[in-house]
Amino acid sequence: MKILNSGLFSGETKSSREANDIVLTEVEYQIENIDWHYHQNAFFSFIQRGIISEVNKKGKYNYGAGTVLFQQAGEPHYNPQLKNQSAALYLEIKPAWASRLDINLESLPKFTEIINPSIKILFHRLNLESKINDMTTPLSVEELLVNIFTGDPCKIFSKHSLAPKWIAETEEILRSEFAEKLTLEMLSRQVDVHPVHLCKYFKKFFGCTISEYIRKLRIEKSLGILLKTNASLTDIAYACGFSDQSHFTRNFKETLGTTPLYYKKMMRPIL
Repeated sequence: MKILNSGLFSGETKSSREANDIVLTEVEYQIENIDWHYHQNAFFSFIQRGIISEVNKKGKYNYGAGTVLFQQAGEPHYNPQLKNQSAALYLEIKPAWASRLDINLESLPKFTEIINPSIKILFHRLNLESKINDMTTPLSVEELLVNIFTGDPCKIFSKHSLAPKWIAETEEILRSEFAEKLTLEMLSRQVDVHPVHLCKYFKKFFGCTISEYIRKLRIEKSLGILLKTNASLTDIAYACGFSDQSHFTRNFKETLGTTPLYYKKMMRPIL
């Protein structure tokens, strides 16, 4: 079976750079089948556009733009019939970097999709940083990676299998109704949990408050609309639950460090 070393991915490499034992590689794919292989380093994948199919020991999966995946080093997989003009950004973590920061990569899942909106937004910031690509980019990339691993890893990689059932129910409600006007009373009544108990344990399992989680879900949704359509900022704001364009722009800038229009302009080359 083929092993791919640092900075090597099947497809056409558009850019690859390494700093401080972190390798950032941008790859475009044409229509092709990529046979079974594994990678020298653990890595995150951020799908920039198109659909990428993944086959591993557990089955076959299709992932669209905005998806964030994590895969361990040495984990066999292959990619069948990648669509024309699919693209992905890969962030490889060398063992030396993990060792310096006391991160045990082997304790993490072999392969998983990241659904935590906080982490997905960090990868949108990483994607933007890869386009800026100036002298401070290596520092920015490392800071973002440190932020990804800050706190309890289960908040990043776990789907909260050890949490009470009502935690999962609360998350489902937030994911389906984040654009609506939600209140603590409504949520606590729907999951039949006291409001104080709900707030306390939600933050324990998700690492943020309920309102912060809702804002991140709204921003995550807005990123998809922003990059895939020509909708106006006003329309995006209303579709994602913001009161108006100013409210949307302010929250977007607080979350990603830039305005929606600047982000869209920087991402245009990969659309």
